[in-house]
Amino acid sequence: MTLINEIMRSPIDPGYAAAAARKKAQQEGGRSPGVRPTTRLVVLTVTVLLGLLVGTAIVNLRLPAAASAQAREELVQRVDAANAAVAQRGEQVATLQSQIAALQRSGDPDNGQAATRAATLGLLVGTVAMAGPAVQITLDDAPESALPAGPNEAERGGQFNPGRVVASDVQAVANALWGAGAEAIAINGHRLTSTSAIRFAGQAILVNYRPLTRPYVITALGAPDLGSRFSAGEGGAYLEQLASAYGARTDVRTLPQGAVPAGTALTLRYARPEASQTPATTTPTETSPNQTSTTPQEAPS
Repeated sequence: MTLINEIMRSPIDPGYAAAAARKKAQQEGGRSPGVRPTTRLVVLTVTVLLGLLVGTAIVNLRLPAAASAQAREELVQRVDAANAAVAQRGEQVATLQSQIAALQRSGDPDNGQAATRAATLGLLVGTVAMAGPAVQITLDDAPESALPAGPNEAERGGQFNPGRVVASDVQAVANALWGAGAEAIAINGHRLTSTSAIRFAGQAILVNYRPLTRPYVITALGAPDLGSRFSAGEGGAYLEQLASAYGARTDVRTLPQGAVPAGTALTLRYARPEASQTPATTTPTETSPNQTSTTPQEAPS
């Protein structure tokens, strides 16, 4: 009976009563139940460390962008300075060429035959400015090609955007003009000589190792019917394909009078006479037919 009476008087186990008393005491003291001061300190320390790590990561991510922008600006300045130096030296070359031409014309009369041959070779290799009936062809990218292109759109020579005019397009048009009877060609003011090359660097087009900016204007001198022969041949078909298949913008105009400058990107080569001391004859690497429809001009001073 004693055990039954004890159970009736105290139905809750003493351990539960002690736990309830401790919980009540903690609540009255302003502390959360089950959270010790050391736990609070650890949580605060971890939070501070995480904040420091996140802040450091953000700062480190921003620093490369600023450094990259500064490096890009310095590179642009160097490129601009190099382009200005090249333009200045090109003007010096043109001035020297005009002086050489003047000296050749005022030289010894006995050397008249040599001067005449030098002038003829100058027309062939592109060291003399020329003027005459011309055809002007303009190539430009498709309007939508200004948008970034994806890596899977590589076509036509490995370029990224099919609507962009590439070096192979300019080469094809220039070759078609030569085939149609062009006597002198300039692209954006750069004369094509016997040693010229149309190349690409990335998506930039280079003529005589100088980058071109769009639109690409090709001026060709030749007979008055040069434009009709070009349009009726492979050149006209190629331009139609560029416009219809890729959306490139093309324009062909016939000019009664056009001009191309003298070439400046020439490589000098030296030769020596053979053992018989017979003067060797020099044959240009590339020649253009029908040299009668254009007239040479003095190189600009």
